Amino acid sequence: MATQLRPAMVDEPGVWFGIATGLLVITFLVSSATGLDAIDTACAAIIVAGLAAARVPGLPAAALGLVGWAFYTGFTENTLGRLTLAGADLARLGGFVAATVVIAYAVHQAVAGTPFAVERRRG
Repeated sequence: MATQLRPAMVDEPGVWFGIATGLLVITFLVSSATGLDAIDTACAAIIVAGLAAARVPGLPAAALGLVGWAFYTGFTENTLGRLTLAGADLARLGGFVAATVVIAYAVHQAVAGTPFAVERRRG
């Protein structure tokens, strides 16, 4: 009798989204502790979000870019988690989301060879 392998819990998009959000928090903590400036912090956050988003479908990947923007705007640009929606903030929002999705798409294409936006849930 053959045994069926069930996908690991990390393969669930929701679980991976939570892990990716935790990785973003760690990125901001390390950036703060090491004294990175705002631009280096933004680059690190976008790279981490993009790499982590390669494991989730398209819309959650964009949401990870939004989460990265919120952390960046609330704690790097402003203080105490205060979000603002000025012109520059909205431009950064678009940049964070777009860059995260592009990186996620490129990484997913390189590793899996299939577009991540069309993945279907197994089971």
